[in-house]
Amino acid sequence: MIDQFNSHVLMEDSYVYCIGRNHRYAGEKEVTFEMLRDEKIILFNTDSVQNETVTARYRAMGLTPNVIAYSSQLYTILNFLRGGSCGALLYSALAVNPRDFVQIPIKPDITSKFGVIWKKGVFVPERTNKFIEYIKKHQIIR
Repeated sequence: MIDQFNSHVLMEDSYVYCIGRNHRYAGEKEVTFEMLRDEKIILFNTDSVQNETVTARYRAMGLTPNVIAYSSQLYTILNFLRGGSCGALLYSALAVNPRDFVQIPIKPDITSKFGVIWKKGVFVPERTNKFIEYIKKHQIIR
């Protein structure tokens, strides 16, 4: 089925464990899911890829995440983290405020690719085609 589509990867990003500066893991160099076994976490909404990926990793280790909230709002998630009693598994590109938060790599790594995909053999509007050619030529993110 995947051979029916064209694609171009814009970037790859890894998950990090984001916490407030006063969280007990704030000084760690990395965290594992075993360390997160009983940690209170916040995840994006239940239908997000991030949620499914994190939940699958917990299940693969025989663990159940201690999810205290689901949110589609990054602002809401980050405000929860300021309190210091919970964490969130976010893409590293979203964890952009090192003054208020600590982002700790998760081991083993979890990565996701982001890009564009379009069906082969289907008319692609000229503007869309120009956009695809532009991002391929300039590698605007990566």
